[in-house]
Amino acid sequence: MPFRPERRAARKAENLDILIGFLAFFAVVLVVVIITTEVTGGSALLWSPVLLALVLAIGGLWRLRNRLPEPTIERKTY
Repeated sequence: MPFRPERRAARKAENLDILIGFLAFFAVVLVVVIITTEVTGGSALLWSPVLLALVLAIGGLWRLRNRLPEPTIERKTY
C-alpha cells in the first residue's frame, strides 16, 4: 500500500532530523578535537575546513527541514 502524501513528507522530515543529528554529533566531536589540538600546540589546519563543511551542510539541511511539515502523524506501534 503506497504512503499518503502527508505521510511521505513526514517521513522525509524524520529522516532529515536523523541526518541533522548525526552530522551535529560529529561537528561537536570535531570542535573538541580542534580545541584539544590547539591547546596541545598542534595544527588544526586539516580539521577546520572539515568542521566548516559540516556546519554548512547542517545549515543547508536545517533550511530544507523548515520547509517540510512537522512529523506529527501518529505511528502504529506493535
